Amino acid sequence: MLQPYHASWRRLDTEISIWREFHSTWWGSAGRKSLDEIRSKPEMERFLHVHPPGIFYALTSRQQPSGGVLVRRDYENTLDRLREDHRSELSGVILVGQSGSGKTCFNVFLLLECMSQQQNALFTTCNSQTLLFDDHGVWTKLVTENVTRFDVPPFDIDIPTSRVWTILDACGGMHNPPPRGPLVWIMQPWLDSELLSIITQTGRRPVLDNHRPSGAISLQRVERVRAAAGPLPHDIFSYLRDPVRFLHDITKIVDDMRTGPSGSISIDWSSPVPFDKLLLLRPMGKPSLTRDNSYAVDFKSTTVSSIVRTHVRVPYYKTAEQAFKNANGTIIDNALCAWAFEALSILSTGGHIPPGHDMMVVELRSGLRLMCQDPSSTHTRPRFIRGQREDEDVLMISPQGLAVSPRGSVACIPQSWSDPESLCIPMSCREITTFADIAREVSVDSTRYFVSEQRKHPFFDAVFFDLSTSWKGSVIVWVIRTGLMKVEGDKAASSFDLLRNLQRKVVSMGLFPVLKYVVVVLELVRQTVIWEFPSGWKADVQGEVYVQLLDPAMTGGQRFMHL
Repeated sequence: MLQPYHASWRRLDTEISIWREFHSTWWGSAGRKSLDEIRSKPEMERFLHVHPPGIFYALTSRQQPSGGVLVRRDYENTLDRLREDHRSELSGVILVGQSGSGKTCFNVFLLLECMSQQQNALFTTCNSQTLLFDDHGVWTKLVTENVTRFDVPPFDIDIPTSRVWTILDACGGMHNPPPRGPLVWIMQPWLDSELLSIITQTGRRPVLDNHRPSGAISLQRVERVRAAAGPLPHDIFSYLRDPVRFLHDITKIVDDMRTGPSGSISIDWSSPVPFDKLLLLRPMGKPSLTRDNSYAVDFKSTTVSSIVRTHVRVPYYKTAEQAFKNANGTIIDNALCAWAFEALSILSTGGHIPPGHDMMVVELRSGLRLMCQDPSSTHTRPRFIRGQREDEDVLMISPQGLAVSPRGSVACIPQSWSDPESLCIPMSCREITTFADIAREVSVDSTRYFVSEQRKHPFFDAVFFDLSTSWKGSVIVWVIRTGLMKVEGDKAASSFDLLRNLQRKVVSMGLFPVLKYVVVVLELVRQTVIWEFPSGWKADVQGEVYVQLLDPAMTGGQRFMHL
C-alpha cells in the first residue's frame, strides 16, 4: 500500500524495466545473498558487479569498471563507521578525497548495502537527480524539485533503523558544512594488493608485465610502480601506458609554477592548478566517530618529489589576494593545496632557512639533507600535516611569551587574565576552520592574506582572517610562524605593529579579534622555543595556540598542525 509521501514522487520501476530489475535484484534477501557471496571470497577477489547493465551509469554518469567494483577494505571500514554514526545524533558525514580514490564507487556500494538491509535511502546523482529507494520500489523527483521532510518515509529519531539514509555524489563539488554539521572523513589511498587485484581483474596485467624484467608479477613490482606514479589507479594506468609522457606531464605542472626569479616557485593560488596530480591526502591515526579525520598531505610520488628537488629553487613568496576568493570551503581546495605544496617544497629544498644563523639551522639543514637521500621512502620525506592530537603536551603562555612544554599536566584555561604565572592550553581536538566567503564576509583590508616576500615581518610566515563561526561577532586572526629563532629589536616591533593595526581595524568594525597562533618548531628544541606576544594583546584578546612539531632527524617526534 502506497504512503502519503509517495504523492510527490514519480515511480520509475513501473515505467523503466531496468529499475524494476535493479530493485528486485538488490532489495532485501536477494541483495543480502549477493553481498554475502562477495564477502565470502578472499579479500582481493571481492568484485561487485552492479546488475542490470546500465544502472551504474545511471547512478554515477560513469561506466562501471570492466572487472567490477572492488569492495575495498576501506569501504567496509567506512561502512562500519557510518553504521555507528547512524546510531548517533550527528548530522552526517562528508567523504572527501582525490579523484580516483573510490568515493563514487563507495556511494553505490553503500546504496546496495542499504537496499539489502531494507533501509530507505535517498540517492542524489551528479546530475542532481534524487532517487528514493524503499520497500515499494524506485522513485524520482525532477531536478528542480527540493526534497522536504514530508517527501520521505516517516522515521523515529530514536530508532536508528527507521532513519532514511541520504547519499549524495557531489562529483568534485564544494561543501561548506554549517557549525555542528556533518563530519569530514577522508578516503584511504589504494593498497598495493588492491592495485594488483584491479590490474589483474581489468585485463591490465599484460601492460604491467611489460614493465618487469622477468619472472612472475608480484606485489614488489606494484610497489615500485606505485612509488613512481602514486597510489591511485588512473595514475598507475597512465604511468604503465607511457612512463615518459607521465613524467613530462608532471614536470610541466611544476614548471608552469616556476615563474619567480631564478626558477623559484611563484604560485597563483587562485588558478586551477591540478594539485591532485602533485599531492596525496592520507588519513592519520585512529578514526573517530565524533570528529573530523586528521590527515597528512605529502607528495604523491617519488616522481613528484624528485622533480621538485631538481627544478625548484628558493621559493618566492607572494601576496595572494585571490587565494580565498575561489576557496570553496572543502578540505582540498586550491588555496589550501597550494599552501601545502609550497610548505613541502620549502622543506624539501631548505629554501626557507636564512644563511648564517645558529646551530638550530645547521641541524635543520642536516636533517633536510637526510630526508632527501631516499626519495622512495614515505617515512623519510617531509610532510605537511593537518589534524588533531590528544596527548599531554601543552603550550605554555606566560607574560614572557610562549613555549612548548612536553608531557606537561593538562590544565584548564582560566576565565580571566588576572596576572597568571602561566596558562596551559591542552592541544586537544579543534574544529577544522573552512575558508568560504571570507572575502565577501570580512572586509578588513584590501590585503586579506599577507606573506612577507623579503621577511620584512620575520615574526610571521602568514597572517589571514577568518569569519568566526563559533565566536559570534568575532574575526579570527590566524598567525602562522616558523619559530626558528627569537626576533628582537626593530624587526620584532615591525611585526607587533602589524598585529596592533589589525586589532584596531577589527575593533573599528565592531567585531572582536580572536588570535589563533600556529607555530612551527623543531622537535629537538621544543623546550626552548619562545614566541613573545606583542604588548596590548595579552589583556585584550582571547585566543588559541596550535603547534606543528618538525622532527628532521626522525627521532620519533610527532608532526602535527592544527588549523
